[in-house]
Amino acid sequence: MKNKIQISIISILLTLLLILIICNLIYIFSPPTNSESYSTSERTIQTYEDTSNEYMSDEEVVNVYEICLDSEIKSVCVYENIEFIWSKSHESLREGLFFSPTELVKYHGQGVCRDISVFRMAVFKKLNVPAEFVFTKTHVYLKSFEKGNVYELNNEYLFVDDILFIEIK
Repeated sequence: MKNKIQISIISILLTLLLILIICNLIYIFSPPTNSESYSTSERTIQTYEDTSNEYMSDEEVVNVYEICLDSEIKSVCVYENIEFIWSKSHESLREGLFFSPTELVKYHGQGVCRDISVFRMAVFKKLNVPAEFVFTKTHVYLKSFEKGNVYELNNEYLFVDDILFIEIK
């Protein structure tokens, strides 16, 4: 009788262990369900940071900086004063490369998400507005933090505390 109880307890424990192992394997090998949870390499983040630092003296960054310097909400000013139109045609010509802010203006704002993100980040750095890059699997945009609010500058959209504030038409 005692052996049967021990065997039953061992069977239950082994079954629970097997269930735990299966759950862990499912968790490890399942793709992320939220695009925000995508992991970006330190090298990618550093490349974007370095590029935005290089652009801080770009003529167009300085122009937007001067326009927004005395603005009450600099995040909105930066959003409104940098023209951007997402353009797939520019992506195929220069995969993985950045348009400088001057080039982006030259092409009337036609570029891809990385172009506008590093341009906006350079202006935020110059204005001393805290901001960060947000990477998803196929996209990058910025969040800035000002006056207790979170501003999401996501291509043609501006969200304030997760509510759509402005959309460029």
